[in-house]
Amino acid sequence: FGNTVTETANFMIDNSAPVLSAYADDAECVRGIPLAVNPSLINFAITAEDLGCGTFEHGDIVVTMTSSSGLPLVGNLTTDGSTGTTFHYAYTVSHLDPTGAVNITFDLMDSKGNIATQYSPADDEFSIDNTAPTLALTADKSCVLVGDEVTFTLDASDLGCATFDVSNISASIAGDANATLSAITQALDGSSQPIPDTYTFTYTVDAADSGLLTISADAADALGNMATTSTFDVTVDLNPLTLAVNLPQ
Repeated sequence: FGNTVTETANFMIDNSAPVLSAYADDAECVRGIPLAVNPSLINFAITAEDLGCGTFEHGDIVVTMTSSSGLPLVGNLTTDGSTGTTFHYAYTVSHLDPTGAVNITFDLMDSKGNIATQYSPADDEFSIDNTAPTLALTADKSCVLVGDEVTFTLDASDLGCATFDVSNISASIAGDANATLSAITQALDGSSQPIPDTYTFTYTVDAADSGLLTISADAADALGNMATTSTFDVTVDLNPLTLAVNLPQ
């Protein structure tokens, strides 16, 4: 009879890879703190879209975090929900994480095997500072008399991203609560230009001083990384050499 039936089937072809873009975080410079103390938490997000029929879930986005030296971060990364095409994360910074800028890469493959171009933010990553300042204290003399002025020089440097300047440095004399040190200032060269990472202060030996004086320098950067104390010993000579001339009678 020539009767025919036509049936159609619709299907979609997905050759489109997901697109990763628009990274943002809420920090610039942070310190890792042991979990017993309030941890440093970094929140960041990535935008991920798939224009095809393939699908993906939050857990399909692979996040890799390394320091600028190439070492992996050891803190805890967790997913923190999503809003539309924006996927949120939270990273708890460890005190064992390496100091330096953090490099983050994002990878994604949808359910059809389409692989997104790896995305790595160019400028927006944060930095971790788990490195304390370093101190080295010296002086222009180590054996003094009452009334002598001693000039101390402190080499103090900080390799991390946290703020560090003269306001982060202190000095004291052990066992002498009444001793008065001069203000700590940036050292200057012969042209009155600041010498990087070098500071100076003075102390005038008074009559109450005797024996061994231990001068200590301490510092902590703006994130609380504490330097190892540097000390310098000065001996006060209370028995200066005397000369007597005996003339013949």
